[in-house]
Amino acid sequence: MQLLTKQSGDKSLFSQSKSIKNCAERIFKQVNADLLHHAKQDNDRIKVSEIKGIPLNQVLNDLKDLSLRLSILTSRHEREIDDAFEAINGLITLIRVLSEIEDNYLLWASSPLGVATISICPKDISQFLKYALFNGKVPVILTSATLCQGGDTLEEQYSYMTHSLGYKGGFLERHPSPFDYTNHAMMYISNKVPYYHHDQRENYLEAAYNEVVQLCNLTQGRTIVLFSAKEDMKYIHKKLISKANEYTWALHVQKEGSSQDSVIADFRKSKGVLLGTGVFWEGVNIEGSDLSQVIIFRLPFPVPSDPVYEYKASVTENPFMEVFVPDMLLRLRQGTGRLIRSETDLGILSILDSRLSAAAKKNYREQVLDTLPFKKVTEDFEVLEKFVQNKRIRRTD
Repeated sequence: MQLLTKQSGDKSLFSQSKSIKNCAERIFKQVNADLLHHAKQDNDRIKVSEIKGIPLNQVLNDLKDLSLRLSILTSRHEREIDDAFEAINGLITLIRVLSEIEDNYLLWASSPLGVATISICPKDISQFLKYALFNGKVPVILTSATLCQGGDTLEEQYSYMTHSLGYKGGFLERHPSPFDYTNHAMMYISNKVPYYHHDQRENYLEAAYNEVVQLCNLTQGRTIVLFSAKEDMKYIHKKLISKANEYTWALHVQKEGSSQDSVIADFRKSKGVLLGTGVFWEGVNIEGSDLSQVIIFRLPFPVPSDPVYEYKASVTENPFMEVFVPDMLLRLRQGTGRLIRSETDLGILSILDSRLSAAAKKNYREQVLDTLPFKKVTEDFEVLEKFVQNKRIRRTD
């Protein structure tokens, strides 16, 4: 900004920018307080509380004035001007949303990598994608291993994704997995862990802990346990540390600020047990016998208070089945996809959420079974044990 002030010869530019900077600092001070009070883990998206004591309208006018001045400046330093222009226009959108002048956007705060961040996105991204991608001017291919869900037709299998993206193309195709899930994998659904209730959280976690130990002993480690709540992961980690003399496998846990690659490298070297959340649900590729089991600690339903899902729920007739279950299925497919990574891989998937058991009679059980590629499913630990023994899914070193 000093460069721009010098070029324009207008010293008021500097005072305006200083005032805007002070406003931004006060906003982020409040955001940090909101995150500290409401966020349970780094990737939680929370609402930004009402901004008080900050003259947002005055700041908005200053930003518009700065944007106008920058638009008429010419300089050898065009890149600096372009960067400043982009930042100011982003701030204008932010202030308009905070001031409730602009109602077409969602706003939330999060702290990825421990840094407070304010994010804004259109409420309806389908209109943006319609003009940016699906305008018919260039061919567009959307491809992923986790786009489909259960359903009798391709339209049903892709419905959640096509509706979310506003895709109205005429071509849908689904290819079967190249991996032999029938002979190489089994899914175990635990019916021993009680339903999760806040007032009985410790009973739930104790039962889940016992299942984790039994399952990790079955494969002699070589297990990734995926959590959807960091507080659950911390509890299990602390419990395992306190009982370290009762098992032989090495224990690893995702650490804030640590490299994902280094944690995975340590896990592969020890062939132990890795506790992870967030990024470990996707993008982890461990082929061979280093990974023989993935444990899903709890079905990864979105948090209802998340501003994005709260809005999605508000514009649907049946939020649970139209938003929360489909999104859970997408995340579940991503997590379970960590297990079988090559044509020769063998392994077991264990889900410690008794809501998925046959006795629970949840209306989304069949959708889960239809969405996941696992053909052999059991709730009997002895059946799982025999499968592991017959397939020799145990350490050979």
